Amino acid sequence: MASVVPSKSSIISIYRQLLYYTGLTGAGKQIKLDEIRTTFRENRTITDPQQIIKCFDTAQKKLKFLKVITPRSPRSHKVAGKYVYEDGKLIQGQGEAKSKSKYKDQGIDIMDYNRHQHLLKRQHFGGR
Repeated sequence: MASVVPSKSSIISIYRQLLYYTGLTGAGKQIKLDEIRTTFRENRTITDPQQIIKCFDTAQKKLKFLKVITPRSPRSHKVAGKYVYEDGKLIQGQGEAKSKSKYKDQGIDIMDYNRHQHLLKRQHFGGR
């Protein structure tokens, strides 16, 4: 199976995420942070594409594990979301939902406006 060698920016991104999520864990985090730093420094000189892919996959597995065990902050308790799958694999990032309105002007839909006006009349707000 031929895999694509990850770009330098994606390697740096996963390195930063590993440092961030390791910093959120409990006891012994300084030892774990030092371990991540030394591992990435040792693997900096690798030029073999297969070895780079192997190290990158290992880092991704560690990051996924850290994301599972790290408690979420109260503001990030997002249960529902939009996910995009292509070829049976989850695509990173955020998906887009279909628009419920036919109108693209960011205004109120005419049917919603008519319903709103009807409810105002029914509840005796205005129209007198």
